[in-house]
Amino acid sequence: MAPSSSDKRVAFIHLDLGIGGAESLIVSMASTLPPTSLHLYTCHCSPTHCFAPLKPSGPLRPRLKVHGAWIPPSVLGFGQAVMSHLRLLYLSLCLVFNVYALGERYTHVVVDVLPTPLPLLALLLPSSKTVYYCHFPDRYLTRDTVNGVSVRKTTALRSLYRMPLNWLEEACTGWADVVGVNSEFTREVFEGAFKGVRRDVKVLYP
Repeated sequence: MAPSSSDKRVAFIHLDLGIGGAESLIVSMASTLPPTSLHLYTCHCSPTHCFAPLKPSGPLRPRLKVHGAWIPPSVLGFGQAVMSHLRLLYLSLCLVFNVYALGERYTHVVVDVLPTPLPLLALLLPSSKTVYYCHFPDRYLTRDTVNGVSVRKTTALRSLYRMPLNWLEEACTGWADVVGVNSEFTREVFEGAFKGVRRDVKVLYP
């Protein structure tokens, strides 16, 4: 039996809760739940550069769990994708620690931007359902492409850099219990990018 709305305990994992489309979606989803039934795990949330519910006087501010602020988003301007994967993994480990050591309980864990934490969460928190919201496949969010269409030649070095990241993105996506996207267009791109992922992709408009 699915848990009732009063029984749901939801954790959201998002790298940086600033002001943007992805952040707006996370805040909107969180705002539909009673504040005491959720936590937002993030590496950074400025008290002045965020949406109203996350400001110091907002209802979601006490539900923030900020971890990993010490992990840089890039190294000398390079490796942002790799560092994003590492930061998400660290956030997930903090979440798992809170479950086992502090007694937190989550019926659902919502991950967006990158699916890296999904295998870890599925293995260590088997009773929690995982939801992955794909704003757009990360493999297409590069300086060499626009909406998945190549706009300039990719160097061999960059291709080698992206190869394991693209494999990791698809492999981890397949661990989600539910996959959501923001439009029919994104669903088409998702299904073309991740042919090995057998999931019923649901459209959830922001």
